[in-house]
Amino acid sequence: MQQFMAAVETRDMPVMGHLWGSAERGPASGWMKPEELERRLAVMGVYLQNDEHEVLPLAYEPLPTVSQRIVRVRITRSGCQYTVPFTLVPHGDGWLINSIDIASAGNPARTCEAVPGGGPGGL
Repeated sequence: MQQFMAAVETRDMPVMGHLWGSAERGPASGWMKPEELERRLAVMGVYLQNDEHEVLPLAYEPLPTVSQRIVRVRITRSGCQYTVPFTLVPHGDGWLINSIDIASAGNPARTCEAVPGGGPGGL
């Protein structure tokens, strides 16, 4: 997770594309059309840009399937905090980020926007 967030910070799309994908097909950089991959990663990057971030301790919660894990990252952007859930799936000897609830990151064009179900700043 730290590698992905570091890649977001530096806008390193090749690294982001290597860490995001599916359990069945592997990293998106290996199977997604380059134009589509770049577009999706650019959107993720805009929503996840932050002044600082913290990977939160794992919480016990119902998981979509037994082979998935939910990791939450608290991002701070322009003085606002948002908690963003990332769904991870196993791949090889590690994990890939399969999905990110970017709506939980608020609208990067607005200051401290309330997010659905989370109140101001998603807290």
